[in-house]
Amino acid sequence: MRKLSILFFILIFFISFYLGAQTWSILTRLTWNSGNSHAPSIAIDENNGVHICWQDTSPGNQEILFKNSTDSGVNWGPQTRLSWNPTLSDWPSITAASSGVHVAWSNYASTNFEIF
Repeated sequence: MRKLSILFFILIFFISFYLGAQTWSILTRLTWNSGNSHAPSIAIDENNGVHICWQDTSPGNQEILFKNSTDSGVNWGPQTRLSWNPTLSDWPSITAASSGVHVAWSNYASTNFEIF
């Protein structure tokens, strides 16, 4: 029983050490907009490029914005506006594949929502 207790203690110690050795990078603020930025979606491509899109009210109404990093999130390019809807664009979703980055979202088209 004592050997089992010691083995259990050693196992817990190594698990705690391993989990404690994991680190997080510092926080990086990606938006500095006058409006609300929310509902982010993120994708990593095969070259560790990071791509993010979100909905944002800075353009005057809710639109979809995008930016990316080609160096694993160290530096970020400028934001790009993807939607130009006079009403509402929301709930973006992004994926990265060998064929490129793909973004889909919902647009309110005068009487109902459509997917773009």
